[in-house]
Amino acid sequence: MHIRARPAVVFSLLGIASRIAERMGLHRDGDALGIPVLRSEERRRMWWQLQHLEMAIAHLVGSITMTIYAEWDTKLPSNLKDCALRPDMQALPPEHRGVTDMSHCLWRYQILHLQRVNRAPDGSIEGVAWLLSPHVALADKDAKIDITERTLNEMFLQYCEPLEPLHTLIQIGVRSFILAARRLSRQPALVNAKISEMSLQEREDFLGICMKSLEYYILLQKTESLQGFQWHSEVYSQWPACK
Repeated sequence: MHIRARPAVVFSLLGIASRIAERMGLHRDGDALGIPVLRSEERRRMWWQLQHLEMAIAHLVGSITMTIYAEWDTKLPSNLKDCALRPDMQALPPEHRGVTDMSHCLWRYQILHLQRVNRAPDGSIEGVAWLLSPHVALADKDAKIDITERTLNEMFLQYCEPLEPLHTLIQIGVRSFILAARRLSRQPALVNAKISEMSLQEREDFLGICMKSLEYYILLQKTESLQGFQWHSEVYSQWPACK
């Protein structure tokens, strides 16, 4: 719908989809409800994709997604190839160590998962909006981003093969996300923002991060093996000023 509707419209429609999913009970994990193994895994995939989309579109409309605060308990989908799932299975096999059919979705779900598990008990700014908070030291912000980067490296990036298009897309996606986080942590406050008040070194670091982000965007556009993913990449790389 990205090319046919404004982000605010999609945001409202996702709200309707999420309410329908709640009425279906997808916000409760299937294991606790006694649902068959395969059906439980399907429900997890549907629920987490909805919540990820809500987080993504909330970013576009300048909102904080309420799914970070909500009390739902659906587990993350397993990192398993589709061929490992069977209708008659009684238990899920051990998770695959490496890139699977689900890895491109799972690394994004992991971001939401980390935000939920690391939030402060009272839902304070330290737990959720610390990236933009002027009260959190830049060194502390970078330390948290480093932890996220290491987690994604250990779970996904170390297994990516450069000749596999989907693996390349995962690598670029993760690197772009980390750069975006570092950019947000250094961005001047939106209220009375004056980039001139930043030191020369801070401005150079900020510019370097922005330039690297642009390089990754160009890589997405120019890499021949990734042309089939353009419909997807355009949703996450917003460069309307370039068009």
